[in-house]
Amino acid sequence: RSVYDNYLTELNNITDEEWAIYRRRPYELNEFINKWESSVHASIDLSSKRIRLSVERLQDVMPILQQLQSDNLTERHWARIFMLLNEPDPKPMHTLLLRDVLKNCGALQQASAEITNLVKQAASEQMVRQALTELDQWSVTANLKLINHNDSDGKAIPLIKDYQDVLNKIGDNQSLLQSAKNSAAFETFSDQADLWESRLNTLDMLLTSLSQSQRR
Repeated sequence: RSVYDNYLTELNNITDEEWAIYRRRPYELNEFINKWESSVHASIDLSSKRIRLSVERLQDVMPILQQLQSDNLTERHWARIFMLLNEPDPKPMHTLLLRDVLKNCGALQQASAEITNLVKQAASEQMVRQALTELDQWSVTANLKLINHNDSDGKAIPLIKDYQDVLNKIGDNQSLLQSAKNSAAFETFSDQADLWESRLNTLDMLLTSLSQSQRR
């Protein structure tokens, strides 16, 4: 076996790894690159030259691979990435291998700027998604604490306790929603966000009115 065959065998063992596993331990590829770079850097035979070229291609795309490790990328984003890589039939994320991503290093480099923008877009979308999830969770768990108050006739009247805490929380949620609206990815979630904006504004108005009535 030639040195180049040994190189390919080691590389294939790494690139055959599932992407979901690789992205949790990318140091394996880094260590492989460093090992072979130092191994052939002073050699001038044909196998060493081929290894050097391959290692250089891998080094060039490492920053892009690092970006693609983002947790924010969904199936939709990966479909777009594979379009950029001239792969019309993207694989589902759960079957994706490292070799699928490295299949065309040249296209990966050419798409570097678009991939950077896509990763930023995915992060913005995740921020909006998380904000809306928080609001949904709050809508399930939120409740008004009531206390009984006797009127002049001794009749028990339920009153809302800690009004200000409730109004403050609504204000916090409105701020959270506003932050989401300022995101570059807001358009994707505008229908949900508009619904929540209407709900929070209505709640704020009703509870403020109730608070004024209760003080009387």
